[in-house]
Parts: sequence; C-alpha cells; structure tokens
Amino acid sequence: MAIVEVIDVLADGFAIATGDDPAGGAAADVDAGTAAGRDVAGQDATDPTPLSQAFVEHLARSMRGVPGPSGAASGTRHTVDWARLQAARQGAQTPEQAEGRVVLEAFRHISGSSPPPSIMAGPQPAATALLEPGPLPTQRPPIGPPPEPHTRLLPAPPPPVQNPPPPPPPDTTGPLPGAVHTVEDRRPRGWQRLHRREKLATAFGWMRNIGIVVILFAAWQVWGTSISQHQAQQSLRGQFQAQIHTPAGTGSEPRLIAADVAVPQPKEGSLVARLQIPAIGVDEYVVQGTAEGDLAMGPGHYVGTSMPGQAGNVAIAGHRTTYGAPFNDLDSLVSGDPIFLTSDSGVKLEYTVSQAPVAVSPSDVAVLNFFGDNRLTLTTCNPRFSSSQRLVVVALLRQAVETPPTAATGSARGRDLHVSGGGTVGWNLIYLLPVLALLGAMVLLGFANKGSAKYFGRRTRWLILAPIWVAATYVLFTLLTSLLPATL
Repeated sequence: MAIVEVIDVLADGFAIATGDDPAGGAAADVDAGTAAGRDVAGQDATDPTPLSQAFVEHLARSMRGVPGPSGAASGTRHTVDWARLQAARQGAQTPEQAEGRVVLEAFRHISGSSPPPSIMAGPQPAATALLEPGPLPTQRPPIGPPPEPHTRLLPAPPPPVQNPPPPPPPDTTGPLPGAVHTVEDRRPRGWQRLHRREKLATAFGWMRNIGIVVILFAAWQVWGTSISQHQAQQSLRGQFQAQIHTPAGTGSEPRLIAADVAVPQPKEGSLVARLQIPAIGVDEYVVQGTAEGDLAMGPGHYVGTSMPGQAGNVAIAGHRTTYGAPFNDLDSLVSGDPIFLTSDSGVKLEYTVSQAPVAVSPSDVAVLNFFGDNRLTLTTCNPRFSSSQRLVVVALLRQAVETPPTAATGSARGRDLHVSGGGTVGWNLIYLLPVLALLGAMVLLGFANKGSAKYFGRRTRWLILAPIWVAATYVLFTLLTSLLPATL
C-alpha cells in the first residue's frame, strides 16, 4: 500500500477515535473473527487503548478490498490478533512510541506482510521516531529512475525566432557623462512630460484668468459704472424736485446774478443744476466739482467758474465713455442746437450752440475764462476711450435777461479755478498702493483655491469663495477706475 493510503487510514482512524466517523460506521462493523480475537486477548495487560482499537478496526474494514500476498482479500482471511499488537508495546519508552508500534504492527498484520527479522528480533521503534533527528547517512541511497515528466500538461515551446530584432539604439537624449544629475533626471521621462504639461496648464490658467479680469474690467467701465451713475441720478432727481422754487421778481425776463458777485460755493458733490440737450437726448443733473467721485454721479460744474443762474462763463464737464457717458454724442452738436440749464433756484436759461465742437489740449484752461458775455462751456474727453484731448462746445445765452452791471471784467476776474480731473491728465497714484495690496491678496487666494478643496470639497469651496471673489473684484475695479487717468 502506498504511503498516501496509510496516511488516509491514519486520519480516518483518528476521526473514529474522536467520535467523527466519516463512513458512519462503528466498531460493530468489524467481522466476527475480529471480535473473537479481541475477546481472546481481553485481559488488562493486553487491552488496546481507544485510539489504537479504533484505528485497527477501521484499518481492518478498509483493507477488505485490498488483495494480500496470495491474491485474497486481507480482511477475509485474517482476524485481529490483539495479543500480537499489544506485544509490540513492549520496550516503548513513551505512550506515543507504544501507539506508534501498535499502528505499524497492525498494518503489517492485517495486510499480510511479515516484518523483517531484524525488526522482530529486537525492540521495535515507534512511528514517531521517524520524526526524531538522527545521524546523517554516510551514503546517499540509490536514486531510481526519474518519474516521467508531465509533458502533456505543459504548453508547447514557442518556435525559435529566425531573425531576432536588432537591439534599440542607445539613448542620446539623457544627461551627458559628468553632468550633475538632479531629482528631475532620475524620474521617469513620462513623469517629466506630465510635469511640464502641468506647468503649461497652470500658466495657461493664469493667462486665462487675467484675460477674464481684463474683459470684466472693460465691461465694468462701460456698463457697470453706468449702473452706479443711474442710481446717483435717481437720487439727484428727487433732491432737485424737492428744493426747486420760483424765483422772486416781477419782470418776465429771468434775473441773473452779476458775474463779479462772490456766490457761496456749494459742497462738492452737491446738486447745482439740471442740464438738458434735446439734440442728443441728454437730461442730467449737474453736481458741484469735477473730481472722479463727482463725475461718477453725473456732469460736474467747474469750481471757480460762474454758477448756474449767474452771468459769465458757466463751465460743465462730463464723461464720454464711462459712468453713463452723458456727453458721448457731444461731437454731434451743430451751430444753433438749443441747450437748457435750470439752476437749483428754478431759473431756466436757454443757450444756443455758437460754433462746431473743437478739440484742445487737456491743459488748456483758457476756455474756462470770462469773456464778457454769458455763455455755457461743455467739455469732455476726445477721442472716445481716450483722454489725450478735450472736446469743447460753446453755447451763448439766447434769451434776454436782466443783468446788473459788473464792476470788473477780465480773463479770470480774479477768481481761482479749481480744475480737478477735468483739466489734467495723469494717474492718480494715491490709489496705487491699495490696488497692489488687493492684487496680491487675490493672487494668494488663487493659489489657495485648489488647496481649499481638501477642507471644503470641490463644490462647497465655490459657495464659500465665490462671494469673496465677487467682493474683491468689485473693490479692485473701483480702485482701478480711480487710479487710471480720468476719461471724460
């Protein structure tokens, strides 16, 4: 019997001894001869242990179909000689060795093979002795013929290659011998290409964002400032309608204040008049001053020139491209077009354009001087979207008015002109530092945009950062508008 079968029998016998018989049999399944042999050797000295008894009974059942030396089944011509099996225990030093000898003797007895004389003559070693270390053999046992290889289970070898491909050419794109190798050189080339693509994508993203900001700023200059100017005009309209009243006097002609009378100057940004130009559809409320903040609300009166309702030269400036562009079509006026100016006291004066619009230098303030007549001077930037020149429109008072005599005449009548924004061209550098600080904060916010996804998530971060971006962009556009040269 092969050693595998012996091991299987040992395992089954152990299962029987522990109460788990895989075959479902019991000790009563052993034939009558086996039971009789156990009864003959039923003394205390020769009684088998439960483990050895279960093993021998299972071995006897399993060996019935195994032919013995004479060709008959071993289980049918042998009975279990329990005395012989228990005699094999003699000389064992431990219970394990005794059980091993019983197992070995039972296998020889039931299978019908007799033990060699050398083993039967002396004490038999236990089965567990095979696991104990012993002296190494001085001579290797003869090795039999090698087993037949399982050629049918192995795949067929590939056919030999007749013409192997030539080896690839050496890489000449790597660093030269003796060059300093950085971490980038030791990384895979695919990673380096991916890293370069990420840098290009980042640079492209920043260029795209800058382009978007420039486009938004241009749109803000054209349409965004118009919204704020329209709201300011709505507020000024309410103020004008509340404070207007009928001037005192009995004559039918309006009475003007003398040009040499020092009229108290109102606060800059306050309402002073209403300007109407039907030819180009202008109906705006005029504020005092020509600073950037004043012109953001509407046309501004040059501080130092005659006030609306006063004799002399009344000068007014207005934007042409931004903040509602009230003077956008000022170049379309022709000689004879009417212009109406109503003061805050209710005096409505009609002027008529005396000549075609002319362009002068932004530093030429001579057009604001007193020329001894009653006129209205309108100025704006020229050409559109630029402040390199000033476009000037002059209109003379058309209706006859009652004007008291003046005590002094002259180019400026000794009055100081405060031309802010409308008469000078240049950058308002006072806003440079706030603009740079806000730009730096927005750049840092852009770098933190990607990292914020780890803390807030991809969608939640936009709910948090979007209001910050909108507020920062609005403040930046407002500061940039004040920083840039005034474009009237």
